Amino acid sequence: MSNTKQNAVLRPETAAPGETAESLGAQVLALLPTLRMHSVSLFDGKGDVQWLSEGALGPDEQFVVGEAIATLTAATTRAHFETMLADNRAALFLAVRTPRAQLAGLVMVLMDGKTLSSGNLAARILTTNMRSVLQKIAMLLVPPPAPSSTGIGSGIRPFSSGTQPLEVTVVPDVVGDTADDLPVKDVLEILEPAAGGASAAGAEVLDFADAQSLQLRELIRLRPGGRTRRYQIVPVAEQQRGDALTTLNQLLAWLGEHPAVLQGDPLSFTIGVSASALADPQLPAALAAALAASSVDPGMIGFELRESACVLHRSQAERFVKQCEQSRCFAVIDDFTFNTAALDLLRSSAVQLLKVETRLVATALRDKLAQARVVAIAQAAKVLGTHCAAKYVDSQTGRRWLTAVGFDFTQSSTVEPLQRLLNPPSS
Repeated sequence: MSNTKQNAVLRPETAAPGETAESLGAQVLALLPTLRMHSVSLFDGKGDVQWLSEGALGPDEQFVVGEAIATLTAATTRAHFETMLADNRAALFLAVRTPRAQLAGLVMVLMDGKTLSSGNLAARILTTNMRSVLQKIAMLLVPPPAPSSTGIGSGIRPFSSGTQPLEVTVVPDVVGDTADDLPVKDVLEILEPAAGGASAAGAEVLDFADAQSLQLRELIRLRPGGRTRRYQIVPVAEQQRGDALTTLNQLLAWLGEHPAVLQGDPLSFTIGVSASALADPQLPAALAAALAASSVDPGMIGFELRESACVLHRSQAERFVKQCEQSRCFAVIDDFTFNTAALDLLRSSAVQLLKVETRLVATALRDKLAQARVVAIAQAAKVLGTHCAAKYVDSQTGRRWLTAVGFDFTQSSTVEPLQRLLNPPSS
């Protein structure tokens, strides 16, 4: 079929009568360039398979589908997501979005890992014709609302009568490179930016040497035992989030200026490492040198590596965790989903905390498979001798359930200034 005919057939935002997931999937398959491809599949926004070109999908594929849905839901302007599987296969996900940028579904292309690394594959695939097919798929998966009797469409759907998910607060990520490296988060609501924030007109440029540029999120203990107060360090400036070396130097300098902070109950801090920073071969040594030059006990400092970044940069992640062992600091696997490609990292004694992916925890009370995975992670953490945490579960009901299944902590959604440590809570 010539390009002229394709453009005539595949009009944007138009689903022809009689179009099905199978017919639209076949159109996607026909538009793909020549690849060392395993299969192409179509999913709705919940991760349910609508069409599969061949073969079957196993647990590893289902895991990365959930990861892609969470990532592309959070990043509303992002058109694709890429990840590696444990057996040297790669998955490229194309976002299927409604005209309002809602994620309606996904197209997953499974291929050899070398194919994905052979150039800007997504740009070659996302042609005008392909985007037109994706728009048609969106119209099929999320039909526009029927107009009401007053002629005004109601975009509101009733709540399901089933069990509602855990209440999870959506918060800005503290590890990120660009709009294409957003967190794996469950987006249950959209938070409006706070008035007078950093983007407000006339806002001052943040001085990275100023303690005001660092904030805290506390890890709240779910079960008795231990006195250590644990915090995640949150840089105020978005451009610094994921810049582990800058954040570490700021934190060490502040602690050096306020030694009294270290005289009370033990403290523990974690700092996010972005995917691009993890790929830097010089970062582990630079962090080790900063810790060695400081009087702060390195055992107080941990570094958060997102599971998806560990999968994409496996050798770098292994090197980073090994350096943590040598430097006597610790590592945290963030947005953990039990991806088999990242499990070898858990053999290291440096890995002391697993932070479970927010979307997985949020759906655990309404989806038995998600619940089984959450419980399995909590139990595996006990066997491995690591702590297990959920993020942003602020409701008492949710916390009681997490405690019952074996979680140690939940991370607060509240951000507080670093200076809070100057006035610790009374014991």
